[in-house]
Amino acid sequence: MTAWICATCGNQHADTPEPPAVCAVCADERQWVPPTGQRWTSLAALAAAGHHSDVREVEPGLLGVGVDPPVAIGQRGLVVRTDEGNLLWDPPGFVDDAAVGAVRGAGGLVAVAASHPHFYGTIVEWSRAFGADILLPAADEGW
Repeated sequence: MTAWICATCGNQHADTPEPPAVCAVCADERQWVPPTGQRWTSLAALAAAGHHSDVREVEPGLLGVGVDPPVAIGQRGLVVRTDEGNLLWDPPGFVDDAAVGAVRGAGGLVAVAASHPHFYGTIVEWSRAFGADILLPAADEGW
């Protein structure tokens, strides 16, 4: 099966044989579905199209995790390094082995979080790769 990624917002959805009828995030009144309609992609399709992760130090103790070329809304995640373990904030809509390796080299992850539903990206992929907790605000539980 394929974990479908919304081509508009970059959020990954559950593994299903067929893509969902609609992306819940894009169907929300605060977002939009393009005039051309809902489109879906996958990690494999994005990689085949030439997307790759771009991980670099932003400043001491802070790594930026982006995608080149950008995917969907193009957010950059941030790995905040702490003595208690590292947190990935606002994961992008694509992840590959190189990004996982770079973050593993920086100490791995204990948690993954997002500022709001538009920025969930590949949060589950990151959590699985590191056995990291996913932290979400109670107000976003429905998402």
